[in-house]
Amino acid sequence: MGLEQVRKIVNNFQYAIFTKLEVPSEKIAGAEARDKDLGAPWRRKINEIISKIEAEAFFDGYHLALAFGSGPCQSIFCPNTECRALVPGQPCPHRLKARSPMEGVGMDAFTMATKVGWDIYPIGTSISPSEVPYGLRLALVLIA
Repeated sequence: MGLEQVRKIVNNFQYAIFTKLEVPSEKIAGAEARDKDLGAPWRRKINEIISKIEAEAFFDGYHLALAFGSGPCQSIFCPNTECRALVPGQPCPHRLKARSPMEGVGMDAFTMATKVGWDIYPIGTSISPSEVPYGLRLALVLIA
């Protein structure tokens, strides 16, 4: 989705459930974590959590509930393959599990976390696990 489309969609919602999952620093920071994709299980877990919240909201009568995940879904649902959802006319084979990441649709998850008072640490490719106490996986469910 483009940024303007995301803005229009977000403006139709009254409530949001913003979630965080604390990830051990050795699973998200450093070369080994990056090279072995040790954070994938944590991305999968946060996607499972928000998918369940989204489904519960739907079954409670909030039929337009919409969830946004954390980080790329391809590495957890379709590793070593090209994303089929990016091919025109092809649906995502994991559409009941995978969610677009907040960052991928222009949301500033980092700033959102700081505004609600959560400690969040920038973790780049050169950050060692000993330099941060933990990492975060953030997700959002919008409810109309």
